[in-house]
Amino acid sequence: MLKKIILPLVALAAVAFPSSALKYRGMVDISPALEYPHDYESYHSDYIEDYGYDEVRVSLSVSTTHGMQLSKNHFIGIGGEFSRILGGNYKEKGGIPVYAMWRMDFFGYRWTPFFDLRAGYTLGKGSGLYAAADVGVRLALGRRSGLNFSLGGRSRRIYYTLGRFINEELFVNTNSYALTLRIGIDF
Repeated sequence: MLKKIILPLVALAAVAFPSSALKYRGMVDISPALEYPHDYESYHSDYIEDYGYDEVRVSLSVSTTHGMQLSKNHFIGIGGEFSRILGGNYKEKGGIPVYAMWRMDFFGYRWTPFFDLRAGYTLGKGSGLYAAADVGVRLALGRRSGLNFSLGGRSRRIYYTLGRFINEELFVNTNSYALTLRIGIDF
């Protein structure tokens, strides 16, 4: 069954895109962000009753994306991201977003604007949907490499523990929204 689906798709891709246009491309970036973990539910323990968590925090992410350059302007790939909220009185537990990415570079100049969209799912604790959109500029360093600078937004699911209680930890699984600045390199 799988061969009946994959083989026609590969054949269609081979005919639709000239082989000279399909080239491997990879990207690595770091992303400091202003993260807003928020939940409208109330939490109760023997020591505290809290109605939501709404402080803005700084987070740091590292992501890598690998895929194919379909044409001069279009790239598709898959990737993963590792993120942590820095500081605060809680500890974020693991969860790695895995995503598909589409990127469009507008021109082929030394400085060229681009935008990218990422959509996926967080694996592990705090599993849930992941989405990001960025708008930025690429500085070409050579024929196949460049520096990328972009601003955007991200939505992900996070799981953390509040560690400020004497004999109890409070576990929270919530949505988190962020304003991101991505700095990276593509090759």
